[in-house]
Amino acid sequence: MSSVFVSDSGGFSQSNSQKPPEPARPKRPRPSLACIRCRKKKVKCDFVQPTCGRCANAGLPCSYATPPRRVDGQAFDQLGNHVEELKERMQKMQTELALIKSNLHPFSGRDSNEGFGASGSSVGAGTGFQVFDDDNSMSSPRLMSPLGSRESQQPVTWKLSLSPSGLRIDTNIASVADLYRILLNGISQLNINSDSTTNLFSTDSIRSDSSKSRQHKAWGRYAQRAVKPVDTGSGSAAASDDGTNISRDGNGGKLWEVDENEARKIIQERQSANDTVPKETLDSLMQTCYHRCFLSYQIVDKDAFMQEYTSTTGLNPLLANSISAWVAKHGCVYHNACPGQDPSTMGETYFKNARQLLKKCFDISNATTVHALLNLYMYQLSSERSSLAYLYIGLAIRMAQDLKFHKKEHMPTDPKQRETNKRLWWSAYWLDLCAALESNRPTMVDDKDCDLEYPIKLDSEDEETGYRIDFCVHSIKLMKIRKDIMKHLPSEQSGQSLLSAISRLENALTNWLSELPQYLHLEPENVFHKSNNFSDDATLILNIQYQTTWIMLHKFFLPKQNQTATPVALLSLNICTKSANFITKMLDIYAKNIPWCQFFYALDGVIASVAIHQSNALSEEKDVALLAQRNLILTADILRGSPLLYMEKVNEIIESIDSFLKQNDLPMDLSKLPVVNEERVNQQSIYSVFHPAVFDSKAGQQQQQQQQ
Repeated sequence: MSSVFVSDSGGFSQSNSQKPPEPARPKRPRPSLACIRCRKKKVKCDFVQPTCGRCANAGLPCSYATPPRRVDGQAFDQLGNHVEELKERMQKMQTELALIKSNLHPFSGRDSNEGFGASGSSVGAGTGFQVFDDDNSMSSPRLMSPLGSRESQQPVTWKLSLSPSGLRIDTNIASVADLYRILLNGISQLNINSDSTTNLFSTDSIRSDSSKSRQHKAWGRYAQRAVKPVDTGSGSAAASDDGTNISRDGNGGKLWEVDENEARKIIQERQSANDTVPKETLDSLMQTCYHRCFLSYQIVDKDAFMQEYTSTTGLNPLLANSISAWVAKHGCVYHNACPGQDPSTMGETYFKNARQLLKKCFDISNATTVHALLNLYMYQLSSERSSLAYLYIGLAIRMAQDLKFHKKEHMPTDPKQRETNKRLWWSAYWLDLCAALESNRPTMVDDKDCDLEYPIKLDSEDEETGYRIDFCVHSIKLMKIRKDIMKHLPSEQSGQSLLSAISRLENALTNWLSELPQYLHLEPENVFHKSNNFSDDATLILNIQYQTTWIMLHKFFLPKQNQTATPVALLSLNICTKSANFITKMLDIYAKNIPWCQFFYALDGVIASVAIHQSNALSEEKDVALLAQRNLILTADILRGSPLLYMEKVNEIIESIDSFLKQNDLPMDLSKLPVVNEERVNQQSIYSVFHPAVFDSKAGQQQQQQQQ
């Protein structure tokens, strides 16, 4: 008999009853971790990537069908160490935050004498500033009564000045909590958007409102002669936003392609064109100025390159025409190679010929084509056709990526070839980064995808080449900081995160300066000593770029017109003023001591400094205004005497300065202005008064708008 029992679930079950057997599940195929060769030979594989041990010993290529799924024990150990480190850092931050919180008191409902204590001594707030009460102020004017409770709403007085121990703030605020609240409110009021970065290096930022809509036209010594547009045969020309003519093929072809009609025109124009250079002059420029002046790319073996250039076969036609285009224009502008000829069109025949040759090989990646594209890009920039220039640098980047120039593991073993590939990659990267910053567009390279080290000077190269490579490397690093400023700073909205971003970017700038070789350092109080080599150019240009980056960082926070300056705005104005004054000083040194060949790389600093000078020229501080007016006149005079007058941008800078001085009835001659002690101006204090009631109401309105 079968026994019956009651189950736990309340039902009945028979002991002799059995569940039907479950159908057997089909075995899921296990992915093999071995490489394809070991799997075919059915031998044990050690799973090492990219090449396993057996394939390495056999000298055969090794490939895997799927990525390995093994767990890396060492990686887990490192991850555990990182977790422990993060825990320690979090505990330390929590302790510090608790300490800060215990030292802060509510803004209202307490005695206004708290914070500084009875003695009125300074209190360190962890910001690098020194805050003094009015008893310790040595040179401040009569200050108003302390802030006290919120109900009194008395004006807050600020005076910023430099002391031997750092920045000094004289204020009638009587506690750290009040100071902290005001500073954070000043940060939260800031309205940062992409427009600030877009106009930073554009001449629109220094033009008066009445002149911003003027049409594109020729300027300077060559104003009587219009710039000849690029002809594409049957294609139509469309005007770009910046006034340049963008050639488009009627069939929708690439902008760098040349159809057969234009090819015939190029051949016909060669006999009568006045934008070419005699062969003897071209050869001389190749020998003397290409390697010295073409800073974007340093050829590794210059002797072998020149031997190929002078041989019967010569250089690759595309490379030869691209070099001839750049050398012809550069020689005409900076070395007076073609007196009386218009530099704005010089080299156009070589450039058109190179475009025709590029049509046949733009889809085949090789190092020679990348080199030619760098030349064509620089030629287009010197011709002020930046919208067309981006096409060439973009194609150079894609070719270099296709050739794996940005990957360390694909570098050849030969030292010269390895260095050639590195320099081609970093040259293309550098030029693309500069173009992206100027036009406020994304870069074409993700930095995470590049693991290549920077170029270096080979033992066989001279010191001049080393100076040029050092300049390029440190300029790339500085441009990366600018990229972070434009990418991350406008996206920060809250006061705390914005302060953190500013601090991080300032630390990056300070670290960049500390890593700069000593021979490239230049301080405002130092005397410039000329060494008659490229280190002179590199020192001035890098320091101009460095000071320009400080303006770029702090221009977000400058005081707005018809608005009371907050403490943060005053600090930013002080930093930008010092940087702008130093840029103008270095511009004067450059004009007196250095050839103009490389000044193109510092032109954005001139624009940034002019914008600050125009703001300070109307300051209520007499010395600050006089120095700014002198710097404006000096900048315009230097640019008028430069060989860059053929450029539209340079003439726009000069015009903006003249227009600003005329509109504000300011002198336009240095002799009519007294000499000002720049050091005294930099040490001069900045003064501002505002009312907390108005201050807080504006901040509340902005918060409501952001929530809506």
